[in-house]
Amino acid sequence: MHPLHRAVLDAPAADEPRLVYADWLSQAGDPRGAFITAQIQLTTLPEADSRWPGAWATSQRLLAAHRARWLAPLAELAGADLADFSDDPIFCRGFVESVALWSPDTIPALCARFPLRKVCLGPAPRQYALPAIGLRRTLDNAGGEALATLPWLAMLEDLELIGSTIGARGVAALAGVAFQSLRRLSLEGANARPRGLRALEEAAWFTGLVGVDLASNHLTPDSIERLADLTELATLDLSVNPKLAGGLAAFECPRSLRDLKVRSAWGQPDIDWLSAVAGQLTRIDLSSPPPKVRPGLRNWQRLAKANWSSLTRLRISNTRAGAMLHGFIGALPHQLRRLDLSLGSLEDDAIRRLISADFDGLTHLNLSSNKLTDRAAQALGAWPGLRHVTHLNLANNRRIKADGLQALIDADGFDPVRIDVQGLVGEGPLLGPLQERFGSALQCEHANRR
Repeated sequence: MHPLHRAVLDAPAADEPRLVYADWLSQAGDPRGAFITAQIQLTTLPEADSRWPGAWATSQRLLAAHRARWLAPLAELAGADLADFSDDPIFCRGFVESVALWSPDTIPALCARFPLRKVCLGPAPRQYALPAIGLRRTLDNAGGEALATLPWLAMLEDLELIGSTIGARGVAALAGVAFQSLRRLSLEGANARPRGLRALEEAAWFTGLVGVDLASNHLTPDSIERLADLTELATLDLSVNPKLAGGLAAFECPRSLRDLKVRSAWGQPDIDWLSAVAGQLTRIDLSSPPPKVRPGLRNWQRLAKANWSSLTRLRISNTRAGAMLHGFIGALPHQLRRLDLSLGSLEDDAIRRLISADFDGLTHLNLSSNKLTDRAAQALGAWPGLRHVTHLNLANNRRIKADGLQALIDADGFDPVRIDVQGLVGEGPLLGPLQERFGSALQCEHANRR
């Protein structure tokens, strides 16, 4: 191992050793240097900064071109093919920082080579010198209580329990752990219920959290009131808690909150509450409203009048709102970076609204499973803003045919890392030109069969 690489491992929280290593790599002609530099720039720039889309595009294109080579040592140490990882390894500041594995046996060897911060495991955990642990679909009530007895648990900064139904008893047991520096807690699908959340709220460390995921926990409006005490809270997920519908007004939003997911909360009081807090949010997910409370035109008009000036990421998938979304799309800020409008019953007029919104650096655009035709794809192909888009999803817009696909092939400056046209191409005559134009970025049924 090169001494400059070792210096990164010795000070994983510092940028300077990484930048020194990046400079040495660049001087040696290794593109990894530019990748490290671009990823560090992404962590130092606000997403709304005009330089952010360029740094993002650079990092993503370099990763797409060199991913297999850069991850080969990881796969070798793990004794597996890259396809065997349960999730894609996550790079941060130029190095793999998070990896999901089904077997924990190789973690010590991986930590000796990579500045890992987090591992997500299928089996029950053992002690590792890492600040973050994720467990997936592995624990029940008794498992949650047993987890809380592990002496090293108190040292964690980040604990993620996804789909582990530890219940109110297990959550209450975690509340009794004397966490010293816990900052992020994910209990998605834990079945905490109001009783478990009340136990958490009594814990001395709870108010110091900056990230909380309480999706799918059967919460009620009165059970979330004390979340207002988390004065440093930046990220909150309250998705898929149907009893919260109409009850968000009970939650006094901390001024620190920037990233909010509130799928399923679409009563009229919720719309008023969202409109009131919109100005402080940079990311929001409003997807999948239940059919019984699906918002009508008046609600979308109310949201369109809200102040979304800080927003950089928006997901409003599975709304089936169609033309009711037009005014809201037109009200979105120019610095938006990611937009998911999938399953929205959108037609071509929505795309005309979108491309006239003057976005100056949209990098992710998901328009899958709508009602778009060739005219929408042609409008996108002629749109100057398409040159910033690194991830475009048009899958399952089955009215897009050869003319629309040809417009994307011919689009000037469009160099995506991923373009998804599943359900549009088949084995027709455009498959070859699409593969030639987009290469490994192309996602479609027959892309890998030629």
